[in-house]
Amino acid sequence: GNDLARALLIPLKLDEAVELLAGDHAVLEVDALLVGERHFFSNVSVGITSEMIDGTKSADKKLFGRLAYIFAMVKRSSIFRLHRYTLTLDGQPRSLRAAEVLISNNTLLERPPFLFGPPETLGDGQLEVYVVTARTLGDYMRLLWDLLRRPGKPAAKLSHWAVKHSARIEAVRRLPLVQADGDMIGHTPVDI
Repeated sequence: GNDLARALLIPLKLDEAVELLAGDHAVLEVDALLVGERHFFSNVSVGITSEMIDGTKSADKKLFGRLAYIFAMVKRSSIFRLHRYTLTLDGQPRSLRAAEVLISNNTLLERPPFLFGPPETLGDGQLEVYVVTARTLGDYMRLLWDLLRRPGKPAAKLSHWAVKHSARIEAVRRLPLVQADGDMIGHTPVDI
């Protein structure tokens, strides 16, 4: 999906990206998410996103582009199930039920129709934690309505916290898949 390029406002066409690199451009330091011995630059998550990425076939991505991910998500009924997690943020544990737990290097959903916030948030020294607790189609519709109507403001069925040092996602009674920057990297627990 080239999410990091999108967040950094780098053109997705190769010739335009090379032109930007060769010409005058700003340099921005970005934070990295360390998982084990690997670095990631956009996000790490469990729940809907992991299942969606795992369920999307390469042939479908070539045929439908980013819509292939939506088709894969709709095919799975798990978007309407909440799972139990222990989320430890900067050493403070909290128990919760969620459909999605996402640890992001930048702010999300601040300005429609843009998913990503300002590029500067990639290097602000903190992680953004988003937890989706929507369970029904109505919950998702309300969440979408809140995000479109009041971007960057609190939304129904979406919690948000900032983390300075570390985050741990641990599932209770199951081992869900974990994705990082669009690649499957294993199962919970995961330390970031």
